[in-house]
Amino acid sequence: MRQLKFGVLGVRRGTTFIELLQIMGERACLTAICDTNAENVEKISDKIPQNVVVYSDYDEFLDSGIDAVILCNFFHEHAAFAIKALNKGVHVLSETTAAATMGECVALCRAAEQSEAKYMLGANVPYGRGIQLMKKMFEEGRLGEVCYAEAEYLHYSGGSGPSRYANTRHWRRLLPGTYYNMHTLGPLMYITGTVPKKVTARVAKCQKMVEAKQSLKDHVGAITLCEMDNGALFDVTGCSNYGPTSKWFRINGEKGVIETERYDETKVLFASSLGKFTPDDERSEIERYEPKYEELNMISEEEFSEFTEEQFKIGHSGMDFWLLLYFIKYLNGEYEPFFNVYRSVALSAAGILGWRSIINQCTEYEIPDFTKEEERKAYENDFLSPFAEEDSENLIPCRSE
Repeated sequence: MRQLKFGVLGVRRGTTFIELLQIMGERACLTAICDTNAENVEKISDKIPQNVVVYSDYDEFLDSGIDAVILCNFFHEHAAFAIKALNKGVHVLSETTAAATMGECVALCRAAEQSEAKYMLGANVPYGRGIQLMKKMFEEGRLGEVCYAEAEYLHYSGGSGPSRYANTRHWRRLLPGTYYNMHTLGPLMYITGTVPKKVTARVAKCQKMVEAKQSLKDHVGAITLCEMDNGALFDVTGCSNYGPTSKWFRINGEKGVIETERYDETKVLFASSLGKFTPDDERSEIERYEPKYEELNMISEEEFSEFTEEQFKIGHSGMDFWLLLYFIKYLNGEYEPFFNVYRSVALSAAGILGWRSIINQCTEYEIPDFTKEEERKAYENDFLSPFAEEDSENLIPCRSE
C-alpha cells in the first residue's frame, strides 16, 4: 500500500490534522501546507516537520504532488477550493459545510462526477463514541423506523465580550443560524440513513446577546424543521449562541427512543416503548451505556494496537482522529463514507434553504435530489448568499427582518 501524500489548507483549524498526519505511519504523510497568512504559519512553525513545504498560492500547492487535500479554510469558501482540487485529480476532505450557495452545491456535484478523485465531508461528530453506538443500535433494529428526531448544538458566547472580528464582514458575524448544521442534522442523517427533502425554519432572538457580540445578525440561533425522505420530522438547531455549551441528540422510533445524556454526548440512554404507551403502565427501564472506542469494533485489534491512548484522543476528543483515519480508508478502497458529495450538499442545502425560509416568512422549500441532474439544474445559477460582496446582486440579508 502506497503512503498517501497529504496537504492541509488553512493552518488555524488545520493544526490538528497537521499533528494527526504525523502519526499515520505508512498510511499517509504530510508533505505540504497552504495558508495566505504568514503570521498563522509562524505561530505553529514548531509543529511543522522540516520536510513539509509551505505555500501561499493554492494552485502551486495543488500541483506539488499531493494526493489529497484537507480543506480547513473559511466556513463558506470550501466549494470553490474543492472543485479546483477535484478538477486536478486531488482527493478532498472538506472540513465544514460543503457549499454556501445552491449553485455551488450543483457545481460541486458535477465536479465530483467528472473527477477520478474522491470527495468526503469532514463531519467529525458522527465519529464520536455516542453517535457510533446510536448508529449501531439503530441498524440493529432496536428503534425500528425513525419518526422524529432532535439535535442541538449550543455554543455559548454571550458573555465573552465583543467579537474580535468587530468592524469587519468576517463570516462569523454574518453566519445565519441555519447554516452551521453539520453537528446537528448531520449526525441524525448519519445514524438513520435519511436525507432532508423539505425544510422550514425560524430564528431565536435575544437583542442583548446580539449587541454584546457586535453581530451583524439579529438572532442568536435558529430552529430548522426537516421532513426527511422517509417522512420523518427532524427538529435541529444550527450553532446557537445561547448556553450552556453542549451537544445533544435524540431519536424516536416505533420501538423506542435513544438519546445522548445531557451535557455528555459520549453517554447514551435507551428506552423501549413497546407495550408502554399508557400512563398506568410500568415505565420502561432505561438502559445506560458509556461506550469506549475499543468496544465499538471500528478497526481491527491489530490496527488499534498501532496507536497510543493519547493519539486516539487527538482533535475534539478523538473525533478528528477517527475522521482522518476513515478518510484514508476511503481513499484505499476500504470504506464508503455516508457523507459522499450528494449527501454533503443536501446537508448544506438544508441550511441554505432554511435561511431562505426565514427571510421569506417561513416558506417551506423543497431540497432537490442532487443525484438527479434534472432536479439540481434549476439551481445551477443560484448564488444567493449572506456572504456575498456588499455590492453583489447575489447578496441576501443575514438578518431575519
